[in-house]
Amino acid sequence: MPWWLQRASRGGTILAPGDPAQSIQPIDVRNVAEFALDHAATRLPGTFNVVAPIGHDTMSGLLSACVEVTGRRGHLTWAPDDLLTAHQVKQWTELPLWRTHAGTGISPAKEAAILARVGALTAQLSRAESVSAPSL
Repeated sequence: MPWWLQRASRGGTILAPGDPAQSIQPIDVRNVAEFALDHAATRLPGTFNVVAPIGHDTMSGLLSACVEVTGRRGHLTWAPDDLLTAHQVKQWTELPLWRTHAGTGISPAKEAAILARVGALTAQLSRAESVSAPSL
């Protein structure tokens, strides 16, 4: 999240990866911490994919929220997956949260009642709390 916020705050043309409707599964670190502490205390067995549900947010929703909360100085230019992969752009690492696969199910974590705070709310909270983004 900090990477996209910092990029949006610089303004100009922002390379937006893939399909704007691509489902993304970011989760707020505070939810992960709460989940880990609660389940360490109860010793709930199992392996958990601690992510937001598929379809909960989209890449367009996230990036539009980042542009919005940083003052609307940038505009998104969408590049299709095949163009990015043809130019050997690395998924997830070179463009955070971008991936070409469908996502990961969350049923065990959902059954354990984890709540996800994603999208615009997380972007607004990160901005409001002045979370420092890494230098690029």
